[in-house]
Parts: sequence; C-alpha cells; structure tokens
Amino acid sequence: MQIHTHFTANGIQLKPFPFQSERFMQAYLIENEGILNLDHEIFCDAEIIEIESHIDGGGANDNNGRIDIVAIYSQEYIAVIELKNSELNNEHLKQLEGYLARGTDILNRYPTVNSNEGTANKKLIGVLVGTSITEDLRSKLQKGYTYQKNNSTIPVAALTIQRFRSENGNVYATTNTHFKNQQANANDTTQYSLDGTRYGKGKLALAIIKKYVENNSPMTLEGLRQQFPRTTVGSYDIAAPTAEATEIYNNTRRKKHFLNQDQIIQLQGGPVAVCNQWGIGNIGRIIEIARKLGYVINP
Repeated sequence: MQIHTHFTANGIQLKPFPFQSERFMQAYLIENEGILNLDHEIFCDAEIIEIESHIDGGGANDNNGRIDIVAIYSQEYIAVIELKNSELNNEHLKQLEGYLARGTDILNRYPTVNSNEGTANKKLIGVLVGTSITEDLRSKLQKGYTYQKNNSTIPVAALTIQRFRSENGNVYATTNTHFKNQQANANDTTQYSLDGTRYGKGKLALAIIKKYVENNSPMTLEGLRQQFPRTTVGSYDIAAPTAEATEIYNNTRRKKHFLNQDQIIQLQGGPVAVCNQWGIGNIGRIIEIARKLGYVINP
C-alpha cells in the first residue's frame, strides 16, 4: 500500500471523504499525479497528458468511447486509465479492454511522447481506478493478467483509492495497487542494473549522471555537458538549470526533465534537472559513455 498525504497526520482522527463523482476523482488525480504510480522502477513518474480522450470504436458494442485519462509512465509506457467511482469488477475490465483493442490508434495519437523510444517500441498499459475491487478481479490482476490482441500483450493494473479528511480539513488518501508485472520475471531488456539497482531507461540515465557528479565534484553544467554532449540525448541537452526545465514544463505541460525534488542535482553553478527523454533510440549512447568511465551496467 502506498500512502499519499497532504499533511503529516499524527494521532488525528480521520473520517471518510469519498469522491462525489468520477469527475471529482479525475480532478484529484490531475492534482496528484503521483498516486497513479504502480511501482518505483518502470511504472512510475506518472504524467497525465490528456483527459476525456475520444476514441473511435472503443466503446461498448464498438461504439465510440472516451478514455478518462491518458498518462505516461517513465516516458516508456502510455497508460489508458478508466475511472470508476465504485467497486471495480470484470465488466469494468471489459470496458478497458475495448479501449486497449484500439492500441495502435492510441500509440499513433501521441507521436511526440518520447520520440527516442520509436513508435514500434512504445508500449501500452491499461489501468482501472476505483474505490474498491472485487476479489475475483483482484486475484486475476495480482496473478499478472494481460490483455492479448494479435501480437500485442498489454499489462493491466488496478488502483483503489480511499480518501479521508481530518477535523481541520486536511485531506489524506490511501491507495492499493493490484498488479503483477510479468516482465519483471522475464529477461526484460527495458531494465538495466547499475551498482546493484535495477532501472528503466530514464532512471538509468539519471543514476549515471548522479554517479558521475558525485565522483567528479565540484562539477559545473558546462563540464557535465562536455562529458555528455547534446548528441547523447539527441534533441535536448543532458541537463538544464532547474528554472529553465520548470519553465519548459509550465509552457508545454510536458515534463522533459526529472523535476522531483529528490531528482534535482546540485552543481557548482546551481541546481539542474536531467533530461528524461530516453528510449531505445538513444539509451545506448549514454551506456557507452558510462562504460568508458568504468561503470558496470548490465541488462
């Protein structure tokens, strides 16, 4: 269970504070994207990129439908998220699968989402979000349920959210994740090991930069860019001043850099944010540089 709180709660009496409708649930998730995280390796760094996304033939009986939330995880997976302000069940799963059946159309709709991953390598995941879940559906998902269509295998997860409010008005939420990533047990080449920790592509790049800065302190942004030139990423510098990276996000509403507080790196000239645009098209470049520095990285 992951617990997301707005304020620290110590000995405070909490009362249930349910969502009034799915629209309220949607608004809450927009303001608290991190609640959508499923793990700390691949399905993390959730970023909502669209709401109420129309899809042809994705509804019941092949009628048109509307995806509640489209998000991305770690710049690698595009998530199709279905909200239910109720207990999740198998009928909701069927509705989600109706959208996933249009997977190719969904992937093609977002060509600018990490172009370094390449259209053929972009992946989908389906996520149900509700207030509780039936035992049958919970068991199915925790065994590693996937949606199969043609040659596509799409993982499916569920999140259940309970909100509470204290006497002074502070709001707290608890979430349960119902998901088993089958790829975690396979030879998944989207994960890499550095210093005993496994990372997805983006987090691996961040770990490499952090390690390099720690081993070469004090470090300037200019020095960092000399070691990891712009050609390493392709379309962006390896890092940017935090203020500049934040401005890019504010102007585009797309995160092109790692902006969480624990991801910011302090350099001699001030804090910087590392670019998060990593995929199969460029991850090999930074791995090559890292290995020349003596870093041991294994798939």
